[in-house]
This record gives sequence, structure tokens and C-alpha cells, in this order.
Amino acid sequence: MPPDFLGFAPHRPVAQARPQVIGIDNFVTGSVANINHLAGNRDFRFIQQDVTSSFSRRPRRLRLALRLACQPRLIICKFPIQTLKVSSLGTHKALGLAKEKSARFLIASTSEIYGDPLVHPQPEEYWGNVNTIGPRGCYDEAKRFAEAMTMAYHASTRSRRASSASSTPTARA
Repeated sequence: MPPDFLGFAPHRPVAQARPQVIGIDNFVTGSVANINHLAGNRDFRFIQQDVTSSFSRRPRRLRLALRLACQPRLIICKFPIQTLKVSSLGTHKALGLAKEKSARFLIASTSEIYGDPLVHPQPEEYWGNVNTIGPRGCYDEAKRFAEAMTMAYHASTRSRRASSASSTPTARA
């Protein structure tokens, strides 16, 4: 059975749904301990690599590519260049792979893209309070770019192949 998902992290909820999952991460901010519970799971394959470079192993078929939320901003801001690259180049490459394979693409993000919000919780209509050059600017702008890139792919292909989803978590990082 070909892989159904290309997951970027976290892998646990996706792998428990029983599709074949390919996880990709370079562990700049994560740890192999986060996926140890998947060792021996025949429906899970892991590729350790930087998603900003070309994918070293490409699935023959792909039905759904997931670009899941990244680490909390306090961790990510320690790696500003990598944060910007993974959300721009990494998302672009994942969108390209999804397009090439005629797969659906879903980017899941959090309300943190709104910057330092003045409204809690944030409704979908909230446009945010963003400081592009502040200490969390790399995080906010990287996530906003990833969503904008996803929607640009969606608009340019005039298909339902790309979609963006935001969620407002009850707990903040």
C-alpha cells in the first residue's frame, strides 16, 4: 500500500489513524524521542533530513501531504534562519510534491500567526498584532508566509488541492 500522508511533525495522531505515514524532520528543534513510540510500526517510515532541500526519497504515490504546526515560538526563535527557511522553502517544496503527485495538501497552524494577540481567543476574523522585526518576527512571518504560499498554490491551480487550516489552542506556548 502506498503512503497516504507525508507528515512533518507531530506524527502521533496521524500514525494512529492507520494510514501509511512518512515523517520527515531534521531534529533541529525536535528529538528522535518524540517518535520512539512508532519504532516497529510497519505503517510508519521516517526520513531524517532538512525539508528545505530536495526530498531524498520521494513516494511513488501520495494522496495527502500534511504540513503540521512547528515548535512553540520560544524554541523556534532560537533558530530564526532555520525557522524562516522551513516555513518558506520547506512549505514550497512540500506543495510542489503534492502538486506533482496530485495530492491534497493541508497546512495546520495555530493562532500564533497573529503575532502577540490583543484578543483571546482569536476569532477567524482577527487580523493580528504583528511586529515583523520584533523578537518573534521570524516565527510570525514564517508561519504567515507558509499560509500565504499555500493559498497562492490553491488560487493558481484553481483546484481544491491546497487548503489552510488554523486552530485556536486553549493553551499557549
